[in-house]
Amino acid sequence: MALVETVLHLLAKEAFRSNPKLILPERLGLDNKRLVMKPSLEVETEFLRLEYNDSKTIIPDLYVRALGYDLFVEVAVTHFADSAKIQRLREHKIPAVEIDLYKPPRDSLRVAINEAVLKTATRRWLYHPGIEAARAKQDADELKWQQERGRREAAATAKYRSWVEQTAAAYRQALANPVGRDFVVPREVELQAIGLAKFVGRDVPGFACFSEPPAVWQAIILAEVFHDRCLGNAQCKAVPIVNHLEKRRLIQKAFLRVSGEVADDVTAIDARFAPAWKAVDNYLNICSVRVSLSRKASVSYSPRRSLNHGTRGPWQQTKEPL
Repeated sequence: MALVETVLHLLAKEAFRSNPKLILPERLGLDNKRLVMKPSLEVETEFLRLEYNDSKTIIPDLYVRALGYDLFVEVAVTHFADSAKIQRLREHKIPAVEIDLYKPPRDSLRVAINEAVLKTATRRWLYHPGIEAARAKQDADELKWQQERGRREAAATAKYRSWVEQTAAAYRQALANPVGRDFVVPREVELQAIGLAKFVGRDVPGFACFSEPPAVWQAIILAEVFHDRCLGNAQCKAVPIVNHLEKRRLIQKAFLRVSGEVADDVTAIDARFAPAWKAVDNYLNICSVRVSLSRKASVSYSPRRSLNHGTRGPWQQTKEPL
């Protein structure tokens, strides 16, 4: 094997004595400061000498000149350049290419070896200053991108935290300064007539998100959403109801469209807080639970059930089982 490898090396080196054209592999490079992949290139070569050595222990197989630059050529049969050798080439700053002669048959004719060395065999750059510059630019761009992403993430985190803290502060302020000390319950007479007035004015977590006292926005839910069916005949959920209350300007600006994530973090700061949609959901659940647990009354009213599913009219009475 060693003899065959030596013969292949000699044949490969002989291929350069006539200053032939050589195919150089594609490589990473820069074009107007942009990263590009430069295509493979066929170049004229000028044979300088077999094997080159210096004080830095660089001993390439061939030393040629191409495109006006010195070029080292390594011919690899079984032993390929390792990281240590590549580092020495990098320090020397002379471009170097490695040609892989492992695949061609060991009994190939001289003309086949010449063709493989100069054109067809797999080849790669061991070192090229253009590749180094491109990688440095790539690393610098990556670092810049990472720093910019870190800055954006830090800014977004700070903005988010500020939003959470401002929402918590606004809710504490809303609790300290209740709205609507003098108010009128909308359609109170109608609600009293059919026994739903008792569901008005319930304090639920999040009630301070509203621009009116609980009695007002809860009466509007009962009268407009369930009685007037302003949202249609389908079972009403908290979010559509909150959207309706928002259109009525019944939700304070600081608590409009509070996301679930923000709501959770605000609640961690102040357990009394709940977003407007959750306050409505809490209210509807309280009404339903209190009706279902009322075992002593022979006739009860459930806003969530009777007004959604009544068959004899919007103010349907619902009998509960004893």
